[in-house]
Amino acid sequence: MQLEEIRKIISKAVADEKRNRRLAGIISEIAKTQGKRPNPADIDGAVAFIRDYIEHVPALLESTATVAEQRGIAGELTPILNVAEQYFLNPQEVIPDHLGLVGLMDDAYFVLRLVQAISDSYRQATGSPLLPLNLIPANLAIRVLIGEPFASQLDLGVAATLALPTIQQGLEQLIPFGGTLPVKDPIWGNASMDEIVSARLGAMGVV
Repeated sequence: MQLEEIRKIISKAVADEKRNRRLAGIISEIAKTQGKRPNPADIDGAVAFIRDYIEHVPALLESTATVAEQRGIAGELTPILNVAEQYFLNPQEVIPDHLGLVGLMDDAYFVLRLVQAISDSYRQATGSPLLPLNLIPANLAIRVLIGEPFASQLDLGVAATLALPTIQQGLEQLIPFGGTLPVKDPIWGNASMDEIVSARLGAMGVV
């Protein structure tokens, strides 16, 4: 896996945000459209949430791959994780990556929305989710920030990717495992996803 390359891309975007505050400015404008007047701390909290969300991509792929190796299903799961990884490295640009964290929101949304969809599809077949994490609240919040028509374009892309033979064959091979991989949230730990989203984005009027 090329997780270090992904981390370098994210690190560059974080440094870009510190220099130009592009994402902070966009968040402030979104809040104004919702009739909100967030203070600087609220805006910094929202930027931190988005940064953490994006950093979930390499952290979650790595954690999942490690646990899959420990449970003896790396051969079945790795091809699926590679599809998600390659999208982040070679995205179909919805928002240009040169826009720093703003440009990585769509890539992270695609990957984490795909991971959630894979886990949910596995649940339909086995009765248990592949991963215990519930990324839905964070995904929905980022979807609002991305906005239309871009969010719907990404959702269509996720649905098409989920239907790929590589994904479907991998899921079929995972069915005999039947259980849930004990993967902990690598960024937010045991904290409630709903509470994190509300605390970080509540003042923006988007949740």
